Amino acid sequence: MAVPDRAIASVAERMASELDLTGRVVLHTSGLHDAEEIAACRSAGAAVGSWHPLLSFGPSPPSPEAWQSAACAVEGDPAAVAAGDRLAAAAGLWAWTIRPVDKVRYHAAAALAGNLTHLCILAARYELEGCALPPGASGRLLRPLVESSVEAALTARGFESLTGALARDDAATVARHLAVLAPDLADAYAALARWFRARRDTSSD
Repeated sequence: MAVPDRAIASVAERMASELDLTGRVVLHTSGLHDAEEIAACRSAGAAVGSWHPLLSFGPSPPSPEAWQSAACAVEGDPAAVAAGDRLAAAAGLWAWTIRPVDKVRYHAAAALAGNLTHLCILAARYELEGCALPPGASGRLLRPLVESSVEAALTARGFESLTGALARDDAATVARHLAVLAPDLADAYAALARWFRARRDTSSD
């Protein structure tokens, strides 16, 4: 069931009222909600679960290569988890069973890594476009930096690969950054800086 999150429960209720679901498996693809969102289908005889591939589904679909390296979070009734595992294997995904209580935190982590990374890069591009770059050059300029930074973040144990003013505790440089950014963007930068300092200090205790 691949529908917007706000529609999952109502679609499940309609399916339960209109279809014979005895012995069937119903999976929804929300990363946020767990299997209980479609409990109506269980009441109609189905095993229910959630099946969420950790990929970005934008205007262009994920590439075949992306599918082959991606994970899929599965949870729900035992028969639904088994079916979800088989579906993931058929799609080339590697499945893992997530606890229902962890779904919201998992989805928030996915948003941080995917959606907010996207926004941070776009914000950086907009800033660079104010530096008299040739049209369309900001993405080319940032690509090596972004790709190496993402690789470092994905393989690091902690903050040992972080570079720049925050890693150096260069408060004067950070202050100058904050001064030139729009207030809302400066607030986001400062919030991440505070998170980094608190987490780093806790890790070093």
